[in-house]
Amino acid sequence: DAEPFGLTLVEAMLAHVPVIASNAGASSEILESGKAGGLVAAGDVGALAAAIQNVIADAPRLAPQLDYAQKRAETVYAVSGMQNSISNLLQNVAPRGLS
Repeated sequence: DAEPFGLTLVEAMLAHVPVIASNAGASSEILESGKAGGLVAAGDVGALAAAIQNVIADAPRLAPQLDYAQKRAETVYAVSGMQNSISNLLQNVAPRGLS
């Protein structure tokens, strides 16, 4: 089953390490459709192996993606970012006059 939220992905992003995930559940949203890490089809062992080989081969060139992923995790998934997102959501759905 796809994980509804991949805390492990966010932890890896914060740790500034490459992330490869199955394109299922919340992974695509967390990794911003692959901009903040690699995505492979769920159950595709060959694609996963190729993605791992690419990370190993391209490690020196991954710095911009790792920087981006870390910044994304710090801003979107930090407590303050989550509080702002929830607050904005509540303001948008609250009946007028209660906000």
